[in-house]
Amino acid sequence: MNQYFIEHKIKTLAELYEPFSFRGFTFEQWDSSPAIGPTGEAWRASKIIEAPNVDDAFKVFIDDFYPVVNRVAFVSQCFTMIELQPFIAVRLNDNNDYTFFFYGTKERRGVPLAFDADEIHALMELEKFKEKGDVFRFLREATNATSFYTRFAMLTSSIEAMAGEIPDTKGNTKITNKEYISRYIIQDEKLYDNIFGYRDGLRNVISHGNKPDLNEERHEGFEYIRDVYQSILKYFSERYAVEINTRVINRGVSLRETMIFCAIGYSQRRKRFDPTSGRSKKHSWTPHPTLII
Repeated sequence: MNQYFIEHKIKTLAELYEPFSFRGFTFEQWDSSPAIGPTGEAWRASKIIEAPNVDDAFKVFIDDFYPVVNRVAFVSQCFTMIELQPFIAVRLNDNNDYTFFFYGTKERRGVPLAFDADEIHALMELEKFKEKGDVFRFLREATNATSFYTRFAMLTSSIEAMAGEIPDTKGNTKITNKEYISRYIIQDEKLYDNIFGYRDGLRNVISHGNKPDLNEERHEGFEYIRDVYQSILKYFSERYAVEINTRVINRGVSLRETMIFCAIGYSQRRKRFDPTSGRSKKHSWTPHPTLII
């Protein structure tokens, strides 16, 4: 069994003046200045994990990390995000050259897309579509969303709005027209069952406040945001001749996107990278040197 020190960035507007520990995690402000106090609009969270390898260590870390950060976000009442944030993992034993793994992200502005003759034509063609619900509001919210849960929820809501409602078998209330969804929108039977299936469909699990297990074998091979969005584009293309530019990479462009890079490196100055050496806030995790992979 090995010991791994893992440190993860939390992007948040909450300002932490004093480090604290909770559920085995140590939380610190990303940086601070004597003149202005907490800076960086972020925290660092670290924990030492025992595991046979770094993959298992990170899984344990993340499984414990998300519930804690969710609670922090609620108590702080501030914007809090850990998706696509940088982290570093270092094995503390049998690691004489102090090899580490670094996952880095850099926030940058999104790339604009042209709205020209093709897009104007598509907009005009959309007039053929008679809305049964607030379809395009949900789609706009999905485009603006930055996390899986919110984007998935908005996309599935848009699909339900596209399908509309029908009376139930007793005629007492209205229910989502799921037959319309499976026949015309999500035509892949397995994809439909994984999302809208009775009881354990992802849409039902998330909307009823339960925690989905995306590591289940049935989810293998699916990228739900991509697959659902492609189903929506296909629906409008086939039924209303609305052609949306499918050559765009990572469709659903928000104001900011995240550039991701990974690095494996080693420290020529071991003390600078040693989490057990009482490093100061100035001793941040800076790969030196690194091998970009």
